Amino acid sequence: MSRAAEKTLHAHRPCKHPVLRALFTVLRVTALLFAVTVVGVVAGTIASIAPGLPDTEGLDSWVPNQATRIYSSDNKLLARLYVENREFVPITEIPEHLQQATVAIEDARFFNHIGADPKALLRAVVNNIRNKDVYGQGGSTITEQLAKNLFLNQQKTFSRRLQQMMLALKIERRYSKEEILEMYLNEVCYGSGAFGVQAASKLYFHKPACELTLAEAALLAGLPRRPSFYSPFENPDAAKARQELVLHKMVAQGDLTTEEAETAIREKLNIAPKKNLGEARIEYPYFTTYAIRELVARYGVDMIYKGGLAVYTTLNTKVQRAAEEAIHEGLEDRSNRNVTQGALVCIKTSDGSLLAIVGGRSYRESQWNRATQSRRQPGSSFKPYLYAAAMENGFTPNSVVRDSPVSYPGAGGHPWRPKNYDGKYRGSITLRRALSMSVNVVAVKLMEQVGVDKVIETARRMGISSPLDPYLPLALGASGITLLEHAGAYCAFATGGLRVEPTTILRVLDHTGRPIDSLVPRVQRVLNPQTAEAVRSMLLTAVESGTGRNARIPNYQVAGKTGTTSGGKDAWFMGFTPDLTCGIWMGNDHNERMYRPSGGFFCAPVWKKFMVRALTITKSQRRRFDENSEKVKETRERGDEKTRTLRLCTESGMLATANCPSAYQEKFARGKGPKDYCDLHPAGTEDGEEVTVCSESGQLATENCPSPSVRTFRMGTAPKSYCTLHRASEPAERHPSETTKPSAPPADHNTTPALPPPVTPEEGTPE
Repeated sequence: MSRAAEKTLHAHRPCKHPVLRALFTVLRVTALLFAVTVVGVVAGTIASIAPGLPDTEGLDSWVPNQATRIYSSDNKLLARLYVENREFVPITEIPEHLQQATVAIEDARFFNHIGADPKALLRAVVNNIRNKDVYGQGGSTITEQLAKNLFLNQQKTFSRRLQQMMLALKIERRYSKEEILEMYLNEVCYGSGAFGVQAASKLYFHKPACELTLAEAALLAGLPRRPSFYSPFENPDAAKARQELVLHKMVAQGDLTTEEAETAIREKLNIAPKKNLGEARIEYPYFTTYAIRELVARYGVDMIYKGGLAVYTTLNTKVQRAAEEAIHEGLEDRSNRNVTQGALVCIKTSDGSLLAIVGGRSYRESQWNRATQSRRQPGSSFKPYLYAAAMENGFTPNSVVRDSPVSYPGAGGHPWRPKNYDGKYRGSITLRRALSMSVNVVAVKLMEQVGVDKVIETARRMGISSPLDPYLPLALGASGITLLEHAGAYCAFATGGLRVEPTTILRVLDHTGRPIDSLVPRVQRVLNPQTAEAVRSMLLTAVESGTGRNARIPNYQVAGKTGTTSGGKDAWFMGFTPDLTCGIWMGNDHNERMYRPSGGFFCAPVWKKFMVRALTITKSQRRRFDENSEKVKETRERGDEKTRTLRLCTESGMLATANCPSAYQEKFARGKGPKDYCDLHPAGTEDGEEVTVCSESGQLATENCPSPSVRTFRMGTAPKSYCTLHRASEPAERHPSETTKPSAPPADHNTTPALPPPVTPEEGTPE
């Protein structure tokens, strides 16, 4: 036997040493047991995990969290709302080179594996150990990453890894590679708050994904592995190196030639300026933030911040800019009067569309919205609600109430004596003149006659929802309300008694572009037409010849009311034309006094300046309230057969005579209206007598009466006593701010109560 054969025979001869033979046996058994144990553990883990895996069938209706976009009515982007900044884009609108770049760097065998790739996982582990870089390669397939992002947490455990693989297998069995890639590219995070390729493309390059170049696509494809580290904002060198790696991988995959890759590497990348996500830009923020609150109230937080809605608001950006400029200029012009804040609301009367909201001088300085959040005393601008209640309870614009001193009991035995803004009394006066001249005493007496509860009920119907204190000074606007609810309520006077709910929402589309909501005016009748028209006619007079004269607009009918509170804390003008209703407030945040304010001087000119521009911008065609009334046109055509126009005395409300110093015309149904001629200014007759009387008290004038006038009376009807208001020994009248403030009566008092201090709104003639 040869030496070689002996060697071979010796090598295969069983070991005769018993210890070694036993050791080899133990090792073989141990290895077998370990393998069985591992298989058992894995099988057991799979068995325990499988029942609790999420149902991947839900991906059939999968919609990722998407940003909601808010637009103005003229399609200007106002804001984007999101938990994750994402815009879904179909795979057909994602460039092929971006798809190839993603596959090349994230999962080169994506189109060949069945969801999990053990070979890639093993290779990643080996390479990471060799390179001492735990982030070098992840080993997860694109499908596994999608499963993790959609269904699992980010914990790095063995069981979570098994769940990820099993979910990936289920997803691969149900969906095509193209569908999986579409979901992945819309789901994955690209850093700096951008989720999905569309949001990332707009964030980093200010363009949609479909316009990305090869170089830009390669940079985006490299971000998902470590978005913060590879961010072109934070680490441009690392981002560039990662982009080059992606391009080389694409060459290795056969997607590019070397020349194409080198060209892309040399291309200069125009990275967009970084945005500070902590200061998300919102256009026209006073309006837009209010619109967001309305949206959340209507659809809920999740839908608004995750639903990818497209919301078109009622905002007219030109009207909004005009409103902001008007308030800013108005405050600047009155800076010497210690007024620092203003607010404005403009509503399209026909459907309640909010065209503009200005909540203060500067949103950057203060986010408090004084148009929608602040409750300020409206002063005499509240009086139209009182007068509307009076009209519904038998009064007419020509009803006469005496403007004379009056006193009401208050708490602690201190009487409340309401005063007019100018400290004067006008004697008998019609409600029309009292409202147009903002006579306080008449308003309080009228409140007493009508009843506080009825006035509050009328204000509630018209849209005033703020708490209203049930005391007589409510007639003078003693309870705080918001500018928005005030303007919304005034719309009912313009529409003939119909209340339209103010809204900022024009239409809403879901993430697919399907309409889910649109503006349908919510209309409710809150006043009968006769009441609304009566109050409107009085408010027209207030602008034509009363405290609102500074709001007159040539060739337009303008109705409105001024308001000023005691102590100079608030100034208002609430007004409307046939198409638009607008309210303006001016004051200070901490109730600091302004210097000699009045709604007629502070707010009415600003209102006029804004409305002239707003009427032009909106191309308002209706200049009179009866222009579009077919009934009115019909009546005119047939000679006004059912109505008649009467000339009435402004002071008495009776048929005017030649001696009436001021008169106006008003229409009445046939057989209705005053029938007697004015007894304050009777026509001269042989039996008449002329006497000089005080125009305020109606008594014989003394040398101290400030405005005496000569009037003709029928024999025996002239006053006999001299004026008790302006006697020679009468002390000078106190300023309204020095009057005793109203207080609540004792609990057992049975008269209509007066309001507790510290509020006494006052209003009167313009300066």
